[in-house]
Amino acid sequence: DGKVLIILRRKKESGTDNSVLTWTFPSGTVETGETPNDTVVRETLEETGHKIKSVLLVNEKDHPQFPVHVYYIACELVDETQYELQEPDEIAEVRWVNPDEIPKMFTTNLDSKTATYLGIK
Repeated sequence: DGKVLIILRRKKESGTDNSVLTWTFPSGTVETGETPNDTVVRETLEETGHKIKSVLLVNEKDHPQFPVHVYYIACELVDETQYELQEPDEIAEVRWVNPDEIPKMFTTNLDSKTATYLGIK
């Protein structure tokens, strides 16, 4: 329906510029033997309970506010069932939002290529 899946982290993380990570896209660390596409599928299921498939690598870069390398991967929902969260201690809320709501909710910089992909001005 044109909506984007985002999560609210229970533990807020501080960036190098004193920004605070609250709402964000589902994400996590690439584990040994995984590709970034494998990671986005696994992490999204663990953090949101939704099964997705990766569709397109939108951007890849070092995050400007946190010491991590980030892959921004567009995905599609493959199953409308929401399964049990595997990381309920890490995630406070899971929400589907219209893309234009994201800049109001995110407290860190939104990747410009991702914003363009989502049609956010």
